[in-house]
Amino acid sequence: MDVKLTTARAAELCKMDGALIVDRNIKRILYAAALLMPSSLVKTSETGARHQAAERTAKQTGQLVIAVSQRTGTVTLYFGEQKYIVKELQELLTRTRETLEILERNRRTFDDVMSALNFREISGTTKVRDFISVLQRAESIFRIEKKINEFLTELGVEGEFLGIQFKELMKDVEKTFDLVIKDYKGTSSGKIRKLLSELSNEQLLDSLMVIKILNYNFLDDKISAKGYRFLNKIPILNPQEINLLIKKLGFKKILEANAFDFTVFKQLNEKRVQIAEEIKRVKENLILKIKG
Repeated sequence: MDVKLTTARAAELCKMDGALIVDRNIKRILYAAALLMPSSLVKTSETGARHQAAERTAKQTGQLVIAVSQRTGTVTLYFGEQKYIVKELQELLTRTRETLEILERNRRTFDDVMSALNFREISGTTKVRDFISVLQRAESIFRIEKKINEFLTELGVEGEFLGIQFKELMKDVEKTFDLVIKDYKGTSSGKIRKLLSELSNEQLLDSLMVIKILNYNFLDDKISAKGYRFLNKIPILNPQEINLLIKKLGFKKILEANAFDFTVFKQLNEKRVQIAEEIKRVKENLILKIKG
């Protein structure tokens, strides 16, 4: 046919027997009422002739094939070895809302453990268990995030409002996770995130299992933050200046620093008063959040 794909044309042509074949960009209809004849040697788990043809065609060609059942009203997607049955809109909306509620509860818990970590850092009493607790909560959120992303992809425009709520709940979680890893492991978060993602839900909740993969010995061992997360709250500092302060002073001295302490850094000398005030401000804000 080689005509432009429109909703009306697709709806009318799909009433006929056979397949509707479109181009790779899903812009044009190439064939209608086409008879698919994939190899019978390709394995299929389906029983109906149309669904068998759809699954075999997807496996043989590597293309996306959509099968619609008039009898059951279900829509099934085939792509390579993958099979996915499209959910009903109301069911999908309900499941998305329920999962967002779970995400909201997990986000509150994550914020609570972050506040506890802030308090421990400022008071110099951070333990391995505080760090591990943050990682466990963050990984739980990432797992929920993956599921919601799948729901929103399937919902399309129907999920726009829920998508806004989702983005708000996920705000700064990944950035905070990355900085916490940098604070305590001095590395990028990619490797650790992969290690955590390989744990089952039960293993993730087992703190002893988590400290094992992170090469710690005991939950009550004391550890110290490098200060990346704290200094990233100060907008007048760039990454190079943050690295310089951490390398030359260390987190403990940074927390106690005044304007005079920054006179030794030529590149920071002009804004030494601002830096000292910002450190005091951030520290006070964190303490207020803890008390609140």
